[in-house]
Amino acid sequence: MPVYNLLDGEFTGEVCNLDHKHFNVPLRRDIVSKVFHYFNVKGVKKIKMVKRSGDVAGSGKKPVP
Repeated sequence: MPVYNLLDGEFTGEVCNLDHKHFNVPLRRDIVSKVFHYFNVKGVKKIKMVKRSGDVAGSGKKPVP
């Protein structure tokens, strides 16, 4: 695998040999999908909530006569 400089993106002239036992496997689409979903949902705040008796107009308690 060719090695590139991260600052300017140019080829450095070096080549890195990768072990085929670990890097020559088929792509697992289910794992890629789970990782993609994890990073998309990671920073999202959950704002859904149920209204309780204190949040709605009127408490539901019978008024005193």
